[in-house]
Order: sequence, then C-alpha cells, then structure tokens
Amino acid sequence: MEVTAASSHGGSLFNVKAHMKKKKKKQQQHQKKKNAMESTARLEEIIKYVQSLQNQVGLLSTRLAAATTGYEGRLEDLMEAITAASVIQL
Repeated sequence: MEVTAASSHGGSLFNVKAHMKKKKKKQQQHQKKKNAMESTARLEEIIKYVQSLQNQVGLLSTRLAAATTGYEGRLEDLMEAITAASVIQL
C-alpha cells in the first residue's frame, strides 16, 4: 500500500487512514482478548494451588487428630500439674 499512489487518486488517502484505523482497532481488540485469556489462565493456576493447599491442610489435620487421639486426658492432667506447680511457687 503506497500512500503516494493513494494520494494521487484524490480522497483515497482518507480510505487508507480509515483502513489503518480499523486495522489498529482489530489489533487492540485482539490484544484485549489475549490479555483476558492470560488472566484466566493465571486465575485457574492460582485456584489449583489454593485447592492443593486445602488438601494438604486437610491431610495434616487428619494426621494431627490421629496423633493426638488418647492424649486429651493426659494433656489435661499435665495442664493441671503445671497449674498446681505454678500455684505452689507463688
């Protein structure tokens, strides 16, 4: 597309500018779509990561609950002993 050739036809320069404007608008729309798709992909990655963390917390909670089963009574006795010892020291 030569601007000099277009300008020699009188009024064709306007058509060239209009075409360039349309092309620029299409490129901007394409870039917006591309940015939106990239944002969506990042959000999906973040969601998967958070779900993974939730699964890990659930697993650790289960393990902690299994490990502390039966200790509740002993922990209460220990807390009472510590409290009694601190009262005696006062």
